[in-house]
Amino acid sequence: MGALARAHQLFQDQSRWLARHHRIEILERAVALMPERVESLTQTALPSPPENPLVWWCPSVRLTIP
Repeated sequence: MGALARAHQLFQDQSRWLARHHRIEILERAVALMPERVESLTQTALPSPPENPLVWWCPSVRLTIP
């Protein structure tokens, strides 16, 4: 069984899901970490300059997380 098929199978079995409050805790921790890691997240999310002319020509542009 491939990884995607296994992931789909696990998703279908709601008895194995994390409880709602655990999922919320995970998302809240992720939100708290994002401002600390904005530079590395930005570098990961944006392609290198040749693929993204806006970043290439506007290096002073900073992405902010409200």
